[in-house]
Amino acid sequence: MEKNQRKIKLVLVLPTLYSGGAEKLTVNLLKALDKEIFEPYLICFKEGGYFYEEASQLAEVIVLKKRFKLDILNILQLTKAIKKIKPDVVHSQLGGIFYGALASKLAGVKQHISVVQNVNVSESKFISKLKAWGLRNSAKVIAISQAVKDDAAKRYKYDQNRIQVILNGIDLEEFPANKIKEAGEPFLFGAVGRLTEQKGFSVLLKAISRIKDREFRCFIAGDGHLKDSLEQQIKNLGLVGKVKLVGRRNAYDFYKRLDASVIPSNWEGLGLVALEAGAVNLPIIVSRVDGLKEIIKDKYNGLTFEKGNDRELATKMIFVMNYYNTDRIKGLRHNIRNTVEEKFNIVTIAREYEKVYKKLARHANNPS
Repeated sequence: MEKNQRKIKLVLVLPTLYSGGAEKLTVNLLKALDKEIFEPYLICFKEGGYFYEEASQLAEVIVLKKRFKLDILNILQLTKAIKKIKPDVVHSQLGGIFYGALASKLAGVKQHISVVQNVNVSESKFISKLKAWGLRNSAKVIAISQAVKDDAAKRYKYDQNRIQVILNGIDLEEFPANKIKEAGEPFLFGAVGRLTEQKGFSVLLKAISRIKDREFRCFIAGDGHLKDSLEQQIKNLGLVGKVKLVGRRNAYDFYKRLDASVIPSNWEGLGLVALEAGAVNLPIIVSRVDGLKEIIKDKYNGLTFEKGNDRELATKMIFVMNYYNTDRIKGLRHNIRNTVEEKFNIVTIAREYEKVYKKLARHANNPS
């Protein structure tokens, strides 16, 4: 930055700092952002959350008090906050897309970015309409994968050619590669994610029930509204002692205990957990859904199974256990770590976002 040139003011709008891929991306982005060039602010609609403490050390965090799904007062509060900051660029994600776009418009900030984070299969038509308005009133639309780009274009009736893909990424320093270790006794599978329909843990339990006589265990890390249902399924399938729901865990501490990772999602925008597990050198088994397919190539850097097919998943789990100490599995582990390093490093991805921010900031300051 040239001497006396002021920093680019950047406001990120995010509903909460609870645990999730979008929240983690926001924290990682703030961490990797060049603070010599950018002055970041983070506006959330609710206080607290898993990432709040970390985020507050990286940017000024402003917390509003959203009460309902469509809260007029929240929009006014957000508009007031943006007017006070006078940002060059506003970057909104998730449910913040409509709010961020509208508040930016009311505050007179023309450079608004919408970042679409997921394949929104379960999204209501009402929310889709609000987000579609947000995209149409954004200077830039970014999708975190090709799968998300395709879904956003169709769901929000938005010109696909105007959507830029910037892949999601992780901080590789948080996930150093583990040494390849001997399989534990018993072998330990693990899965990470919200306990919701999207993550497909019911299919994982069915797969485990097919091979429960084998010597292994499985831990599932995460919270969500299906916890009681999954606990009951574990009892019904006779998996008590074989499978355990362990709640939310520090990701790296959890992964480094495992022998293999399973991601049985019904849909994914990309699959942050695949990047994390891959960075730690775990063999990974994933469902063949858009998003995950952009990371995992079958038999090259992981194994895949047909979404919802518990029989095929069980077969792949047996394969990993049987061949764990062979070159076949060691090759998968080596290749997935390389994939994450080459394509999904948050430092590289932050530079891509910075290019967008800089270009929009120039337009803001030189509208002609």
